Parts: sequence; C-alpha cells; structure tokens
Amino acid sequence: MPMTRSTRRTLGGIGAVLTCPCHAVPLVLLIGGTAGSAWLGRHLPLLVAAPVAGFGVSLWLLFTSAVADDAATCNTRSPAPIHSRPPAPA
Repeated sequence: MPMTRSTRRTLGGIGAVLTCPCHAVPLVLLIGGTAGSAWLGRHLPLLVAAPVAGFGVSLWLLFTSAVADDAATCNTRSPAPIHSRPPAPA
C-alpha cells in the first residue's frame, strides 16, 4: 500500500529533525560513557554514514511527495496541447 502524501511528509519531517547533523553533538553527549559509545567509537564511519544517509532519505521523503504520488498512480501532468493555426489565406 503506497504512503499518502501527508504520511510521507510527516515521516520525512520527523526523520529530518532526528537525523539532522546539528543534533549529533547532543546525541554523542547523551550516549557518552555507555557500551554503545564504545562500539560507535570503533565504528566511526558508521557513525558518520548512517545519519547522513538517514538525513538524505528524510529530505527526499519530505520534498518529493508530488513526484512519488504521480509515479505510484501513473498520473502524468502533460502540458496543454499546442494548437497550430491554419495558414493565413494568400
């Protein structure tokens, strides 16, 4: 079942807020000194790549809802036909 436009935008907005790079510092402070922080310290590329990928997907969900709706329902917005005028009499 395809997601509706409002669901996609809601998930995109929440995901963008949660995975925003500016929230990395408070998140690191919250998990500092735990087993999770020790694991993430050994897997630093994952610490960087996962939020960046999540942020990109969230922004995509947030801003591409009209395109996704058209693709899911096979609707195309074709331009209005151009009507040519008959040649002027000589």
